[in-house]
Amino acid sequence: MNVLERREVQIIGTRYWPIVFREDQNWDLLKLLLAKGGILPVKQRAGNMSYLDDPKGYRGAFAKSLVADHSCHFSSQLDIVKSFTSDAKITALTEHFITQENLQDNKILQELNAVIYQCVTQEKAEAICPYMVLKQMCRQVGVACTSTFSLQQLKLVQVYYSSRHRLVMQGPNGGAMGCCIAGWDRLLHSEFLLSLRSYVEKYLGSWVDENTNTLVSYLKGEPVPEDQHTSLAHSAIWFSIPSKTDIITAGFTECPPIPALAHVFPYLNIADMMKIHRLLKAAEERESQAEREMDDEALTVR
Repeated sequence: MNVLERREVQIIGTRYWPIVFREDQNWDLLKLLLAKGGILPVKQRAGNMSYLDDPKGYRGAFAKSLVADHSCHFSSQLDIVKSFTSDAKITALTEHFITQENLQDNKILQELNAVIYQCVTQEKAEAICPYMVLKQMCRQVGVACTSTFSLQQLKLVQVYYSSRHRLVMQGPNGGAMGCCIAGWDRLLHSEFLLSLRSYVEKYLGSWVDENTNTLVSYLKGEPVPEDQHTSLAHSAIWFSIPSKTDIITAGFTECPPIPALAHVFPYLNIADMMKIHRLLKAAEERESQAEREMDDEALTVR
């Protein structure tokens, strides 16, 4: 029997994700595989081991029972992780770092433990590294870190996933799609991204509230204290605070109303827009106060 005489070839099994070759789609790939010896790599389903490691499927049945019980994810051990995946890098990571002694007083390892369990049970082992990298980027906010690269990357991820979520929810023809469809292709969970956003905005929001004068000086194009440069840069990036040049370029000579801000800066959300409007209003009042003081001084001299 010549396989290439068929119109479709399916590789299916209970322990592996199915692979389908169709004549009008990826037939050339099948020909290439057969020419190279016919070896095709397959991806295991979560909670399923290879037939060599688990001939009867008992370990797979044990893993599936753990997937249904979310109460034990925080104390997962090496043998449990091995029931979900045979990836040598993941098992080595668990073996060297996730132990009862390390977990007791180390919050970072506790988070790593939970992330490993969540990722391997939900077919997202490749998400372990992004989870921990983003978490580390989040921790750099508020410490003595002069670079804004990490914060920019964190915001880029937030913007991408929020826009991607809206696109999936809206559907290809503008109609609403079911919530069960949205999120299936998301590498990172929305709850995790919201927790990062909450942490960053809590810190930067408090800094903005406590340093309104610094932001007003920035919006007016005045010098800012050197020790405030890092926090100011982080706040301006995260909240998309425009510079004085951006505002003048937009054609505003005074504090614009909120609808005008929304038209000129469409990438701002309503919370950031309200914050910027409040700062611009404070800057305008500060300039008016300075002008009144100058007029009073001129009258006094006369």
